[in-house]
Amino acid sequence: MLLRSSFCTRRFGWGASLCLALIVPALTGCEDALEANANDPAPDTEKVKTLRNGAVFSARVDATDEALWIGYDLDGAGEADAATASLLFQRSVARLGRGVEAVAVDIAFDALTEAPAEGWAFEPEATEEPVGRERAEGPLANWFDYDPVHHTLSPADVRYAIRTAEGGCFKVQFTAWYDDAGTSAMFGFDWAPLAGCR
Repeated sequence: MLLRSSFCTRRFGWGASLCLALIVPALTGCEDALEANANDPAPDTEKVKTLRNGAVFSARVDATDEALWIGYDLDGAGEADAATASLLFQRSVARLGRGVEAVAVDIAFDALTEAPAEGWAFEPEATEEPVGRERAEGPLANWFDYDPVHHTLSPADVRYAIRTAEGGCFKVQFTAWYDDAGTSAMFGFDWAPLAGCR
C-alpha cells in the first residue's frame, strides 16, 4: 500500500510514519478477522443454533412446532428452507432433504473419517416436500430408541454418513431430543466434514 505523506498530513495532520504505523496494522487486522470467520457457523436463528469446537459442529434444532418442518444445511452450517436443507426436522421425525443421501455406519464418531463407498440411500420420495407429521422411512428413521416404560426418546447408538445435493460429505451423530429444561423435540446433533466426496 502506498500512502503519500501529503495525504496523511492534509487529511489527518499526521506525518507519513505515524499514518503507516496506525493504518497498516488496522487493515491487516481486518484481513485476519475475515479469514478467521470464513469457516464459522451461520448466525443462529430462532429455531437453529450451531456451535463450533475445532472441526466438530454441535447443532440444536427446535422442532417443537407440529406444523412446521425445520431445515438444517450442513454445507452452510445453519438453518435452511425445506427446498435446500440437508436435514429436516419435525417433532420426533428426522429425514433427509431433496437430493441428499445417507447411510448408517457402525463406527465411532471420532473414528469415522472417510465417506463409505456403498450403502447410500435417498429418503423415499425425497423430491417431495414432506407433509404433516409423516413418519420417516428413510435412512434416518431409526435415529432414536423409544423407552415404552417412561415414554421417552433417546438417540440410538448409530452414526450417519450424509452426502448433500452439493456433493459434500458429513458425519452426523444425534446427541439429544430434549433440552436442559426437559422440552422435547429439541434435536441435538454433532457433525463434521468427511473426506472422500465432491
